[in-house]
Amino acid sequence: MAEKDLLYLEDRSYVKIYRSLTEWRLFHNKNALTLFITILLKANWKEKKWDGMVIESGEMVTSIKHLCELTNLTESKVRLLLKKMDGEEITIKTTNRFTLIKLNKWAYYQGDSFENDNQNHKQMTIKTHSKRKRNTTTKEREEGEERIERQNLIALDDFDRALLDFEEMRKKIRKPLTDSAKKMILKKLESMTTDRVEQIEILNQSTMNCWQGLFPLNKNGDVDDKEVNLFV
Repeated sequence: MAEKDLLYLEDRSYVKIYRSLTEWRLFHNKNALTLFITILLKANWKEKKWDGMVIESGEMVTSIKHLCELTNLTESKVRLLLKKMDGEEITIKTTNRFTLIKLNKWAYYQGDSFENDNQNHKQMTIKTHSKRKRNTTTKEREEGEERIERQNLIALDDFDRALLDFEEMRKKIRKPLTDSAKKMILKKLESMTTDRVEQIEILNQSTMNCWQGLFPLNKNGDVDDKEVNLFV
């Protein structure tokens, strides 16, 4: 994105343009209208210091060359139009370094609340962006929590099923689980891993192989005799 586009996006202040502008004496002169609105847009909306000088609201420091660049008008046209507006719509002070243009009816054009309007507009924009971001973040967090909760519920159902299958297998091999043995199994699982899915796989591994005990997952299906954990 070009630098001028970035500057455009950053500056969200505004000026007021009334419908009565259509009754302005130079309204139908498109070059005069372009120049006048340019001055209106570029004038200070609050007091600022420049080169040791105080530039009041409704004033702008510029040059003929700069106005030509802003309006895409020739130097002769800019000078002629400024002369037409000088003493009426604007007041011009020229030095050998710059030109100071003052909008004579700035307060009339923009009203006393102009500065507050701009500040309120910026604050509203910031609040709107913050609220949207906060709402989006909250929604994403809630959706994430719901997704995790659903996954946990599914895993919990699978865990209960795996545990029941393991108990049934122990009955079939005539080594039924006592209440204390069941507690030991759960404690053993927690010591082996806290991952619910992996606990389910460990239970299923023992059930499928008719193992009396629980063992770490082994892709090769081999069991280390040292890790055998029998429950009576």
